Amino acid sequence: MTRTLAYFGPPGTNSEAAALVYAERAGGGFDLVPLPSITAVAAAVADGEAEEGVVPIENSIEGAVNETLDLLIHADK
Repeated sequence: MTRTLAYFGPPGTNSEAAALVYAERAGGGFDLVPLPSITAVAAAVADGEAEEGVVPIENSIEGAVNETLDLLIHADK
């Protein structure tokens, strides 16, 4: 069964590289879907359009990615 793995795109980014590594370590069987924002990835998972999502939590330029941290803090449990 193929699962959908959304990631903060576009293709060629570190988020895609992380999604590829995750998909491989999780046993494969994923369709990777690039999305235009971190919020879009979270919404895709919340709405059931993707089973899982990959978003950055830190980057080398800005440090912590506040948008991701805010979404995690305020996510429904």
